Amino acid sequence: MAIKFNKQKINTFLQYILVFFIVLESRSIFSRLLNNYLNTFIIINLILVLLLIIVLNFRSKIQKQYVLFIIMYYIFMLPFLLISAREYMINFIIIFLILLPLFFIIFCLYKVSNIHDLAKIYVDTIFVLSIISIFFYISGSLLKLIPTNIHVVIDWGGVREVSGYFYLHFNSQTTVIMNETILRNTGIFVEGPMFALHLMFAMVLSVKRHRKILDKYSIVFGITIFSTLSITGILYYLFILLYKYIVFYKAKIKVILLPVIFIFILISSMILFTDKQSTNSYNIRNDDYSVGFHVFNEYPIFGSGFLNYDIVKKYMSAFRMYNTGLSSSFIIILTQGGIYLTLFYLIPMVINYIKLYSNRKTNIVLFQLMSLQLYLMFSSTYQYSSLMMILLAFDYYILISNKKNIEIIGLERKEIL
Repeated sequence: MAIKFNKQKINTFLQYILVFFIVLESRSIFSRLLNNYLNTFIIINLILVLLLIIVLNFRSKIQKQYVLFIIMYYIFMLPFLLISAREYMINFIIIFLILLPLFFIIFCLYKVSNIHDLAKIYVDTIFVLSIISIFFYISGSLLKLIPTNIHVVIDWGGVREVSGYFYLHFNSQTTVIMNETILRNTGIFVEGPMFALHLMFAMVLSVKRHRKILDKYSIVFGITIFSTLSITGILYYLFILLYKYIVFYKAKIKVILLPVIFIFILISSMILFTDKQSTNSYNIRNDDYSVGFHVFNEYPIFGSGFLNYDIVKKYMSAFRMYNTGLSSSFIIILTQGGIYLTLFYLIPMVINYIKLYSNRKTNIVLFQLMSLQLYLMFSSTYQYSSLMMILLAFDYYILISNKKNIEIIGLERKEIL
């Protein structure tokens, strides 16, 4: 008796596994454990899942422009591999020559409905992680009603021990607000801003299905973003709520409720920002741009070397020697990859953004996705993560695809502003 396979169910199952490994690899605690073989396990399984998805969805005819792009992509990356990535060649090959092309091929093979499903699974995954984090953050980290029961050693900002709860939530970062040191909600991630980054992407991708300004998704994501104490996340959350209000509702809701919420969020953000100006965190960000300018001036074309932080440290101010990590994806890419790698990142984002913005009636989810990527390029560090790779692959897919942007995400056209 022949066994029948339900292709759609298998696809959905593999997508859940894919999202699971993308989230784990993208700055989770599990990817930064000291003497970490788990991260290798995550990456190997991520590649295997991608290959399984390709085999499951493979068809003999792939559009010529996609094949041509892959060929040109490898030709473009070869000089950088030989010139600037020789010391970390294996890392570069895994990130840029395996993961990114595999992600791109998946988008080429996927139907529009498969892309919808993938986005939905990512949103739901971050939603569940948010609920878990809020529970442990309030009952454990803040109120101390639940004691920590695990301790792990991670290599992030130096080697340090991190406490947690059942491997579901970790107390991995603190911050200073009004001279008080408090824990940030970091969930399963190494720091609050990385959790906030995932929350922002989930917030954007949830717009298609959840248009209410204060539905359960926006409320849970909002509470979680606030608890991460990430200024980048809080300001973007304010922006996306305002954007949803302008695009979807305009005069359809009471005009008093939303301004009150916006004012509360804005005041909170200003307090956090003002407080950070007096801390080394703010000073370090300013120093990063000075460092980036000097390194780029010395190594303008191919940068100082992929994953090479030694040259960058030479230009850092003495006050921040305890924290030699850069705080912006743009600065890291510019210093390590020069104009060569920087343009590879920025070209699809900028061109797609301009095309979408110039069309006054366009796909608002796609427009917001491009806007968020540009925003986070200059405010977060996730430049070599699998999350960035799948986004870059999608950006290039959109750029060269014959399909209309409206078909990709599947949301009817709306005026941007």
